[in-house]
Parts: sequence; C-alpha cells; structure tokens
Amino acid sequence: MSFIPSSAASSATSPSITGASSLLPLLAQTSSLSLQISQTRVGTALLAQLLESSVINPHHPTHAQQHLDFDGQEAPPDTPGRRVDKLPFADIVGMVRDAPAAVRSLPIVAVESFQKGGENVGLVPHRYSVITITHPHDGPPTFMKLHLRAVGENVPVLTAELSDDRSALIRPCDRRLAALELSPGHPVQGGPSLDALAQLLDIIQQRVGRYDVHGRNCLWLADLVLFGSALKFSKHWLAEGRISPDQPIRQYLRGEIDVLASTTQCFLPPGLPWWLGNVYAALGKTFGAFNMHDEVANVVREWKDYLAAAPLNYALLGVA
Repeated sequence: MSFIPSSAASSATSPSITGASSLLPLLAQTSSLSLQISQTRVGTALLAQLLESSVINPHHPTHAQQHLDFDGQEAPPDTPGRRVDKLPFADIVGMVRDAPAAVRSLPIVAVESFQKGGENVGLVPHRYSVITITHPHDGPPTFMKLHLRAVGENVPVLTAELSDDRSALIRPCDRRLAALELSPGHPVQGGPSLDALAQLLDIIQQRVGRYDVHGRNCLWLADLVLFGSALKFSKHWLAEGRISPDQPIRQYLRGEIDVLASTTQCFLPPGLPWWLGNVYAALGKTFGAFNMHDEVANVVREWKDYLAAAPLNYALLGVA
C-alpha cells in the first residue's frame, strides 16, 4: 500500500509537466482543458518547443496551450533521467477525449503490473501498472504509470505518470508480476487503444470512492487494469500477444480460476509450486477479501464506447 501524509496532499495531487513525454504535448494541442501547472521541474522554453514541434496544428495555440502556467524551475541536475509528466486521471481522460481520432486510436502494445521493491515497502507492497503506447512518429513509445495512493489514509489519489524513458517510471528493485504484450510485427487491430484506456480510467475514477485497505486500493487498481484488459481484449492477446505468467492468466480467461487465484499466482515468488496460489486465494476468500472477480467483470461490462486501435495513419497525423 502507499499512503501520502496530509501535509503532502497538495504536491501529490498537483499536475507536473517536465517535458518527459512526447505524447502529452500532442494531446495538449487540441485539449479544451485549462491546466494550471503549479509544480514543474522544467522551464517554459522546453515545453513551448515541444508544443511547437507537435504534429497537430503546430502553429496554432489552443485553449489548453495558452493556459499552461509554469514556475520556470529547471530540472534538478542530479536527476536528469527521472523526469516524468504527472497528471490526475481526470486530466488524462479529458485530453484524450479532446484529441483527434488518429491520436485516440493510437495502439497500446503492453499492459504490465509491477510490485514496488526495496526497503520499507510495508506488509503489502505497493502495486502499479505501466502501459506502453505507440508513438505517432513510429519512434520510441510513451510509457504511462498508473498509481492509486491515499491521502490521510482514506482519500484516493489516482495519478498517471508519463515518460518516453521507461527507467524513469520503473526502479531496478521493482518486480514485474504480470504482462500482456503484443508480439512484434503482429496486428494492433482488436487490441486496446489510447481512447479505450481513457474510458477505463474514467470508469475507475467513478468507482474508486473511498480508499480501503481491504478493497479499493493499489491492488484493486492494478488488478482492474491487468485483468480488465486481459478479459476485454482476450481474443487479441491470445492470438497476437505474449502473456506472462502464461498459466494463471490463461486459466482465468478460460474461466478455470477467478481473479484472486490468478493474481495470487502472479504474485508468488518464482520457484514456488503454482498450486500454492489457489491455497492463498482460498484463505483470502475465507477472511472476506474484496471480490475482485465480480469487480473486474462489472468494469468490463461498462467498458465500451471508445475508438478501436488502428495502424498509424501518418496522413491524418500530419506527418510527412
């Protein structure tokens, strides 16, 4: 779990633009949101340059672009590789929905679940998700890290962190628990899109309610993202993707085990017998664990009305 002291609530919930993600200025070009950036670690000049180089209306300042406020601070010299762009779920959802169809249909090629490592991780380590989004320039992708933390122990804070540098989001001591990945060269059609992700984040922020260590917490978010994506796009991942760990996720998709049993098997350290996952899952049910199986199914039923993933259309994106 991850708790934020009440004294740090403002910084935890404030957007932060550092220029780490090439996707964010692309979205900001067409967004109607008025983003008030109170904490940024990069000067105005860099973000202005990123906005000007965006492929969408590069010479036409939009409402969102005109309202980006900066404090002009430079990135700390000792952390050049750790810069990330941070936004609440609500801002990401709004920016994606304002984007043109060619951007909203950008394919998502990986959904991963991680456990925080290192010292002082607590009895239940923090979990987070990392989404890989194809870049419209056909260059390196943008990575989006999804967090759920608590302020004052029960106020949920849903945050998306973006960077084109994967190492800025994932520490070496963190452990990857599970992944859905598109195999190289396989078609993106039938898989998740950036618009589908925005729709999922909107559903999640409407359902989160009060932070609960026994229910809607960081594990709840990570399982909704992983198993919701696996179930919603099961045909795509099974036909075109790589699933890890293969057995528990495939068993879940075949209806042989529930979410709790599957995620427990993913969580177990390598080398332990797979059937121990079923034992731990049964114990969890005995002690009244939150019913994630029904929660995932309910979210997937609500998850609709989004643009499908499509191959990159350079003509629509304005790329020569």
